Amino acid sequence: MTRKGKLALSWFGMYVLCTVFGFINTNNGFLQAIFALCAIGFFLPGGILLYEAVTDKDRKTVRWIRGISITSLVLTALLIILNALTIASGEAVGNRMNGLLIIVSTPMFASQMWALSLFLWACLLMGSFYKKTKRTK
Repeated sequence: MTRKGKLALSWFGMYVLCTVFGFINTNNGFLQAIFALCAIGFFLPGGILLYEAVTDKDRKTVRWIRGISITSLVLTALLIILNALTIASGEAVGNRMNGLLIIVSTPMFASQMWALSLFLWACLLMGSFYKKTKRTK
């Protein structure tokens, strides 16, 4: 397996781990710290993938990471709005919407730091837009 494949697999593994952590409600400070570290660590394989794709000029991987970032940010925004709009619909609908939001915005719920998670997604997105440098002779 290539390095890129291993990084993509580890990123997916972190996604699954953070999704599980997102569904666990705890008031234990130690567990919350572990969850937050895992949620921040979620972005490490993606960041390394993006860095290597940019330095290797691998446009396909850069577009792939850009697509994942845009999808996560847009779906997160839409689900937050929909979640707020379903307040009057009852607890069952709210629980389902919250579950969908956990799946779409996994590191956001695992870390309990919504702004940081959205910021790191935005960093991945903005990092995928790089400018070609012209070589002068």
